[in-house]
Amino acid sequence: MRVVRYPNLAAPPTHPNTEGANQFAAPRVTAFEGVRSTLSVSRTVQIGGTNAPYGPTLDLVHHVNGTNLHMRVIADVTEAVTNVLPATADAPAKESVNIRTMFQSALEARVPNGGGVAVWNRPSGKADKTYLMIVCPTIQTNFAAPPPARKPGSPPQ
Repeated sequence: MRVVRYPNLAAPPTHPNTEGANQFAAPRVTAFEGVRSTLSVSRTVQIGGTNAPYGPTLDLVHHVNGTNLHMRVIADVTEAVTNVLPATADAPAKESVNIRTMFQSALEARVPNGGGVAVWNRPSGKADKTYLMIVCPTIQTNFAAPPPARKPGSPPQ
């Protein structure tokens, strides 16, 4: 059985051109080959009486080919946005919260074991944020194997 560890989803290390960059998280997940895994650093906000998650999320599916991984990655970044509804003659001003998608991207990549893939956006305006996610998978095959099957009538080990 081969699985892949995705050791982190993180912002890049400090670099002279990263003024104002914030590392938002470094979650980890161990994923079985061909099975969808999700890395998420979400928060919740109550909308209409239910908790709605928002934040960065990566959905991953991989297949191992020797020492390389064929990965499918879907990256999303959502934010909670507060809208102020103006006062009317019948009601005072009130706030409404919505979830807005700030960035979404999908890609397929072949990545060497221990390599990485970066997913980012190009902001359309000066006020827009740049989002960067780095995925660094590692193939692991050293999992404890189940004990060998006993032959009927043989003593337990």
